[in-house]
Amino acid sequence: MDEASQIVETIARRRRSSLTDQLTCQLLRGMILQKQGRHRETLKAIEHVLQKRHKLEQPVQLVDAFIVKARSMSWLGRPDEGLVAITQGEQALQTLAQEQTIEAGQKKFFRLRRRVGKLPRISPEALTQRTARLMLVKGTFYLQKGDLDQGMKYVQQSLKLFEDINDQIGRAMATNNLGEIYRLKGELDQALKYYQQSLALAEETGDLSTMNTTDGNIGLIYKQKGDAEQALTHFERSLTVNKELRTNHGMAYWLNELISITIDMNSLEQAKKYLQHLQQINTQVESKRISQTYRLARALLLKTSDRLANKFDAQKLFQQVAEEEIVDWELTVTALLHLCELLLLELKTTSHKEVLNEVKVLTQRLLTIANQQPSYWLLAETYVLQSKLSLLELNKEKAQKLLEQALLIAEERGLRNLAIKIYSDQTFLEEQVDRWQYLIERNAPLSERLEYARLEELITRVARKRLEVTEEEISRYAERAKRLVQAME
Repeated sequence: MDEASQIVETIARRRRSSLTDQLTCQLLRGMILQKQGRHRETLKAIEHVLQKRHKLEQPVQLVDAFIVKARSMSWLGRPDEGLVAITQGEQALQTLAQEQTIEAGQKKFFRLRRRVGKLPRISPEALTQRTARLMLVKGTFYLQKGDLDQGMKYVQQSLKLFEDINDQIGRAMATNNLGEIYRLKGELDQALKYYQQSLALAEETGDLSTMNTTDGNIGLIYKQKGDAEQALTHFERSLTVNKELRTNHGMAYWLNELISITIDMNSLEQAKKYLQHLQQINTQVESKRISQTYRLARALLLKTSDRLANKFDAQKLFQQVAEEEIVDWELTVTALLHLCELLLLELKTTSHKEVLNEVKVLTQRLLTIANQQPSYWLLAETYVLQSKLSLLELNKEKAQKLLEQALLIAEERGLRNLAIKIYSDQTFLEEQVDRWQYLIERNAPLSERLEYARLEELITRVARKRLEVTEEEISRYAERAKRLVQAME
């Protein structure tokens, strides 16, 4: 990566380099910065190219610039702006394809050539490849939004195009994204199958970037399955590749996962070693994302302590990240969820109503973020959380309505395992209706209500995205679906 940067900078410094060469260098600079995880700097480099777009002699470079811009928007958690860049890229590609068609027509071509000179030719394969890349990034944005069915549609389209031109690197990326869709759906075995296919393709081509991403994603599957040893192995490999690529953001991401998994394994000394490594990166690199990642990881370790002073320090760190500018919405959401968990622990101990009110404020913030992204997964889970809080306030009717809203979102957006979990919550509430009625009639204390609300279990599920479902839950949900179909006949 450093060698590539040096070559680009050498070309850029040449005295007689044309504007076209300078813009090409700036585009390549943006691509290298993106590989290094420096996405804000990537956007600055690409914006310079786009401001001079009329000077580009190779129209395909304009398409590439929009693809790079969109990918960095994805990493920065700005899907709506990213989709605008994708639309602009599609328009540029359509214009390019039309020019190719015009050039193919003899009479039109000669008239056009007299007017503007010979147009640069782009091979049909290059056009197909750019179309496939645009489709792939577009699918990624819908995944971020939690619209998995739309995401699946675009990823499958991109995979078909990559297969048509035998682009193995593109196939590896698209197959990885299919794995991500199934992981978000909660279908972990299917996700693992696609990740393994992606890893094999990436290894064939020597594509370190995709190998690293997919290997780490396999680790996430094992983490969700509860196989900490396997997860640890894959996270370690991803960390090693990021060290080779010198991508600080990548190293920070996988160190955070390693800290999380070693905490789960109760290997706290090992977690502290990973935290020291993350602290070194945070000291060396000025990055809001890495700073927030480090403080979250530090807070997770402090939270494991039996000392109240350490738990208080953890709470302050979570509060800091939650209140700062959102640079990665998942980091902010993680901070908010762990903050909720600590407050619920305090609520269990003190039964103070003001603590419950603080949790309600945090869930409203989660709801705002879910709508801004939008993230349908987070939206549904937040409605479930709010339904539990409504139960604590002995408002059974509101709790039921919120669960219905959550289930509708999960079903409409293809979040199958989440839908099953929400239906399980609904069933549990129905089975406990007499118990809740009794609690309502005697205005039971908060400590007793907490015992039946299963809030801690829910927070753990949302924070760790663990959506494994039991055979019993699947059977219940299938029976419900069968009844709905029969009712419509």
